[in-house]
Amino acid sequence: MALIRARSGVVAVLLIVPLSLPAQIPQTFATDGDVGRHTSITVDASNNPRISYFDATNTSLKSIWKTDIWYGATVDSVGNVGEYGSIAVSPAPILTFISYYDAGNEYLKLAVGNFPPYTLERLPLSVRLMARTSIALNLSSITPIIAFFDVNDRNLKLAMFDRGAMFSSPPLSYSHWGLESVTAVATNVEDLALVLDTGSEPHLAYIEQTSTTAILKFANKNCLASGCLTQITAAQQTGQGTWSIETVPGTGLVGTSVALALDPATGNPLIAYYSGGQLKYAVKAGGSWSIETVDASADVGRYVSIALSTSGDPNLIYYDATNGNLKHAVKAGGTWTVSTIDDTPDDVGQYTDVAIGTDDVLHATYYDVTNADLKYAGPQRHRNACCAAAGTMAMVLFVPLFTAGFWRRRVRHERG
Repeated sequence: MALIRARSGVVAVLLIVPLSLPAQIPQTFATDGDVGRHTSITVDASNNPRISYFDATNTSLKSIWKTDIWYGATVDSVGNVGEYGSIAVSPAPILTFISYYDAGNEYLKLAVGNFPPYTLERLPLSVRLMARTSIALNLSSITPIIAFFDVNDRNLKLAMFDRGAMFSSPPLSYSHWGLESVTAVATNVEDLALVLDTGSEPHLAYIEQTSTTAILKFANKNCLASGCLTQITAAQQTGQGTWSIETVPGTGLVGTSVALALDPATGNPLIAYYSGGQLKYAVKAGGSWSIETVDASADVGRYVSIALSTSGDPNLIYYDATNGNLKHAVKAGGTWTVSTIDDTPDDVGQYTDVAIGTDDVLHATYYDVTNADLKYAGPQRHRNACCAAAGTMAMVLFVPLFTAGFWRRRVRHERG
């Protein structure tokens, strides 16, 4: 569906659908040019999805989010912006953060807000990105931490945006921005994923390229007892602590895609990755890594993403390159179950991302290569189908928001 911009820069997209949808319903969400690459999804405290994506036709960053209806907006359209995006949302107050790349000016940028106009910030340092950013939030202070690989000096880095002006001693690297190198020596990173644990300690999974192969690596920082961000130094501006970096053994030939989550019960890292045309899964427990093959049915596993159900079951969403499909794998009771979410004749399933809320509904966003469209699949009850199918989508209406009074009512509704 085309997103029609009103003068406010916003549209409301009213989806006239049955009150209930069957599980895993693929829908096309944007068709206005080449849209949907570099998409990212999260859910807010009300279990509503929030999506960011790159509009390649207009070289813009766009967003779609749901309350009682769907809304869409252009987040940033100045220059060539929006690639390598990653989205996060704070629970209270509900506030959306999107990290992304300004390719024309070589900046790492951050959009903050829920409604246009968004506040746009940039790290005041020239960077060159060729892999995605990954954003996570320190929830105690609602401080965003962004992982990225800078091709300029070939360093894996963390950037912290001091939105509350809380960190003045020692001075940050830049006004409102702290910058920290994770790796001590120059490297090459193909893909990466960042997660903060309950103590806001950073954990990263990444694919490190060498001249002949690619290696799956895992890094985590043990912060001081007072917690990350309680003490920062000139070298460690996401919190003073000790970095541990290791190569995950027994992974085979690794390439292109990695996803990371932390087991909520143990804190152990759970890594999904693409290896030799197969989808693999690595878990660290008791100091040792174990490797599982999740799907080897075809060339599968690129663009993998991961989300955990409330019981800790891992859900993997990924691309089946052989058949051009979007697939889903879930591990419950020690057994992997693999299914296809979108098996349209079109080539779909690249640039995936997945999120699961506290209601155990799975939401996936991805790119339709054939039609150059953004697609979305959901809702889906993780264990049991939400309900019987109640019919197909009737129609899609585009409702421009022309009046400021209506907009203010929407803001009050969202902020409670």
